Amino acid sequence: MESLKTNLFWKSKRRLLVLIFFIFLYPQSKRPYEWIEFVDVWWTEGCDRPGLAGYDCNHNNKKELVMHYVGIENVYTKIFENIENTNYIVKFIDTFRYFTGAIGDTDTDSLTDMCTKLVFDSIYIQESPSYDSFPTQIVWIDNPPRPIIQVSAVIADLDKDNRKEIWIDNDSYIRGYENIDNNQFVIIFNQSQITMGDGIAFGDFDLDNKMEFVVSMYNTIRVFECTGDNSFELVFMDTIPVGSSIERISANDMDGDGKPEFIIGGSAIDMNFTKYFVFETTGDNQYEITYTFTFNIAGFFFYSADVGDLDNDGKEEIVLSPGGRSGVYIYKAIGNNSYVQVGYIPSDFVEVAVLCYDFDQDGYDEIVFSQEDPWSTPPRYETRIYKNARAIAKEKRLEHPSDFAFWIENTFTKDNVEINYSLPLRTKVKISVFDENGRFIRKLTDEQKSAGYYRVRWDLKDENGKKVHAGNYFIQFKTDEYKEVKKVAVID
Repeated sequence: MESLKTNLFWKSKRRLLVLIFFIFLYPQSKRPYEWIEFVDVWWTEGCDRPGLAGYDCNHNNKKELVMHYVGIENVYTKIFENIENTNYIVKFIDTFRYFTGAIGDTDTDSLTDMCTKLVFDSIYIQESPSYDSFPTQIVWIDNPPRPIIQVSAVIADLDKDNRKEIWIDNDSYIRGYENIDNNQFVIIFNQSQITMGDGIAFGDFDLDNKMEFVVSMYNTIRVFECTGDNSFELVFMDTIPVGSSIERISANDMDGDGKPEFIIGGSAIDMNFTKYFVFETTGDNQYEITYTFTFNIAGFFFYSADVGDLDNDGKEEIVLSPGGRSGVYIYKAIGNNSYVQVGYIPSDFVEVAVLCYDFDQDGYDEIVFSQEDPWSTPPRYETRIYKNARAIAKEKRLEHPSDFAFWIENTFTKDNVEINYSLPLRTKVKISVFDENGRFIRKLTDEQKSAGYYRVRWDLKDENGKKVHAGNYFIQFKTDEYKEVKKVAVID
């Protein structure tokens, strides 16, 4: 599986060139904030768009990745459980209904509820039959206006009456259902022609102790405020300079000014750009754009975004996927309404839906890439999980190594390469560098080592002490029992 993941990740030279080009234009020495390197830690076939979430369905203190599945025949919903650090196993498969993104305990009976749908048909609540099981039983059905095409849903309690609500975004209308009894729901909000795309942003954005939700359609955004029990009022409306806006997410004060943010993503096909607008309050029911991220690519309906604490510093970073094979960009606030790029992960897929969630519960949110390219030949659908390389290194040093491991934190560099490895027993270690034509460049290690964790640096020089040219190089880690090769890119 490791070799399959490596081959799939590196098979596109175009993706590699994009990343080298980006780093060349934005060298590490000029970055005002610490750059975050990410490691590809897990891969599976199939992908998701509207339904992607993390949860502990069976209450065993192990988080699961819950996915609406596309690209695998007769698999519509799949749940993978994190069993240790970067290892995930399949725990549940539904071959009939699609996951919508809403999962939790909606009726406070300590059983997990999952909102699913049928294409062009009904909305379902599936519930776990017991505390330690997965949501397999259908306990509630509704037939909202059709067609039910791309549905995303979330669970909230906007009127703070301790009765959970399920909010459905069906690409044209918003419908809110409130729980009134065990597995019983009533409609409390139903309005059409106010939304398109995926997701609803929720929060007390103007800090008046009343919850709001934000939707958008074409270039118009709308903020609804909860004014009482099951009562909602349109309190703010504005336009943004895009043709379509399908992405809405909430953030918890990324820049530390005491104001939570909501982010609207939109694109303009005729002007060839995708923008993400950060909004903050200026007063009661009043908002303004405080920052705009711009990408010179028209993402159309293939862009995505999320926020998460990727470096375990207690502050959220924003993860932006503008689509069009452009990769995924990570930004961090460095002051009031000021952001700087701190990471980049390449992707040659047309669409990459992203989710930030701490599956292994180590304080570092992982980034889920659920990516698709339906127009390639053959069509491609896959999901990957990326993690901060520093978190990987930290996890590997927590205990005596039980297996061989070999990892590199900075695979794109102009200064040096930091090579890490672990040995479960005493053995001879040989680490060598080769160029992309297989020619020997440098021997870094060739000696007996005891069991433990080790680090060695390559200063980008060959055997004669001369610095190598920019290009692709391969670092081979070899013992009598184990062998692995990693690819690095040296830039000018």
